[in-house]
Amino acid sequence: MKIAVIFDSISPESGGNFYQSLQSAMILNSIQKENKDYIFKFITFNKHSLNELNKNGLEASLFKNIKLSKSYYFLNQSPVFKNIFKLLRIKNPFKNYLKKNEFELVIFLNASWFIKLCEEVNFIMSSFDINFKLLNFFPEYLNQDIFISKDEIMKKSCNQAFKILVDTNESKKELINFYRCPPQKIAIQPFSPFLPNLNLTDAEEPKIDKKILDVVKSQKFLFYPAQFWAHKNHKYIVEALRILRDKYKTKINLILCGKDRGNLNFVKKIVSENNLNNQIHFLEFISEQEMIFLYKKCLALLNPTYVARSTLLLYEAFYFKIPVFYSKNILDETLQTYVEVFDLNNYENLALKLNEFINGKIKFSSKIEAASKYFSTNCNKNAISENYLNVLNEYKFFRSKWKY
Repeated sequence: MKIAVIFDSISPESGGNFYQSLQSAMILNSIQKENKDYIFKFITFNKHSLNELNKNGLEASLFKNIKLSKSYYFLNQSPVFKNIFKLLRIKNPFKNYLKKNEFELVIFLNASWFIKLCEEVNFIMSSFDINFKLLNFFPEYLNQDIFISKDEIMKKSCNQAFKILVDTNESKKELINFYRCPPQKIAIQPFSPFLPNLNLTDAEEPKIDKKILDVVKSQKFLFYPAQFWAHKNHKYIVEALRILRDKYKTKINLILCGKDRGNLNFVKKIVSENNLNNQIHFLEFISEQEMIFLYKKCLALLNPTYVARSTLLLYEAFYFKIPVFYSKNILDETLQTYVEVFDLNNYENLALKLNEFINGKIKFSSKIEAASKYFSTNCNKNAISENYLNVLNEYKFFRSKWKY
């Protein structure tokens, strides 16, 4: 079976979207090496992502008719143009591309805009979240055009996709509740981190920025690698560290890294206002090797996010066997047992827990061991490959019922 795999993420600076898509593509590529029933052709929309795929050993093709496809889609929303297109036999360029190349199935590695143009061919898509529906008061979700577009993608997927892959049972419930998606359309597939592919041994000396080395050498540190969106809630950690210093007389370093998405200056401002410049360090975007280095050296991972039933950060921490502090009632219930949760409505709650952790009163050994086992069972490449094969074999079973 010839299958188009759509990689619609630009670069590593896109964050989790890029890395989850890349890891999925690599896993699918490994499947076709062992299973001759499925032939995957990787397709992307820009030269940068094409180069990234090639760099990671994936042969890919570039779909070039992007502007034409989008023009067709928007004009086709008008009844007048729809009739003109029919009269002149002007067809959907993306649909034509899929048909010309005789693809029997399409796998979208994320909630790609091109799902809107996927006509007369079955598809599978991965939904990382529907945060734009859950917490749309955050500024990053306020853009009306983006909201409508994402909503259209999810509606079409819930109505027409053969299968939708989500990370947790809680995410599945959200699709059912918000979009009335039939439960049988949804398969649970945990995220699978890309970084373990590059895991450096302790004997290796990665090329690390001097600024990072200086911070790491100065004293033990906490780590929060997250892009600077409002929903990532960096302010919470700043306030918690202020209380930790003023009330509990304890200082500890924190490293923040991630691309600015509009909130970086605000976070830097409140760090300065609270006189925490000597404790909180900004590295913005860092390399994969630097990320692994910081995971291995940090005391714990902090994640005060308002969204995400699971995250790549969480599973990376499970893999690197790092203590995790996570927002209470945000994670899927099955994952909360592996972390120490804190109350997002109370800055002091995290400050108290960090003080107890630093002073040895909160132990993580049993949580870390259980989290590592969870990762080995659910997030490794073999587990994800098996999940994909279950979905593909199910489709193959139904596909055997017709030939036209």
